[in-house]
Amino acid sequence: MAVVVLLLPFAAAGAGVLVVTEAQGSGAVTGGSGAGAAIPSQWRMIASLSANQCPGESPAVLEALGWLATGAGRRSSAAPPPWASVPSGPFGLDESWRTRRDRTLLAAAAHASAVVCGAIASGGGLQGGLLALLGSPALALDVEVAIEAIQTDQLITETRLSAVAFAATAIGLPYLWGGNGPDAYDCSGLMVAAFRAGGVRLERTAQEQHDQAVPDPSNVPGDMVFFGAGPAAVEHVGLIIGGGLMIDAPHTGAFVRIESYSWSDLVSIGRAVGT
Repeated sequence: MAVVVLLLPFAAAGAGVLVVTEAQGSGAVTGGSGAGAAIPSQWRMIASLSANQCPGESPAVLEALGWLATGAGRRSSAAPPPWASVPSGPFGLDESWRTRRDRTLLAAAAHASAVVCGAIASGGGLQGGLLALLGSPALALDVEVAIEAIQTDQLITETRLSAVAFAATAIGLPYLWGGNGPDAYDCSGLMVAAFRAGGVRLERTAQEQHDQAVPDPSNVPGDMVFFGAGPAAVEHVGLIIGGGLMIDAPHTGAFVRIESYSWSDLVSIGRAVGT
């Protein structure tokens, strides 16, 4: 399986104290399912405050880890994060969380930030640090994709981030005409599965998805990008993740991958209804 390495720029965000409890909701591993903001304002402020203590660490790193591990507090922090070998916690990195007396989100974020900061230093950068922390290029890439989406759209909704995060987990799977997953997808089948993770139902074909979508000139993560000979002849669809990039299942013989959506046969960009 070919692993795409993203060379993504990482920026900064905004900084309060939320008490963490053993269970704060439930949901799919990619997060919640709604049109509200994926990253609550308290998490965003605390991630900013914690990450500012580490040069080279963006708040979006903690936000992405928190989203993937606990749906940014919507799921129990006792549940294992997507990277099962890493101890659980609000950010999936805090092995001492259950035994500490200070169980605030700020304390958990500060600990997670310190872990990430050390990994960045020893790994020679964020990519190396994530790889060392998570032990898998695929899992590190999942986090990178979430970081890019969160940085590109700081108000990204639960639904959109769920779709992006799900699509990231499919990177490297083979293209299959008519493929609906979980082991192979075609372009529109991947969109159906990705948005299903966010609680949104799409029609099955790229043409139907285009006809159903609401035009969106903002081109933000979670938008669908359509290609073909024209609005009535759509043949391909991908999912924007930010930075001019999309995740798509390209064609027979290829694999789900990250690539630019600056194609000559670009027809339109739109958002799924309810996202």
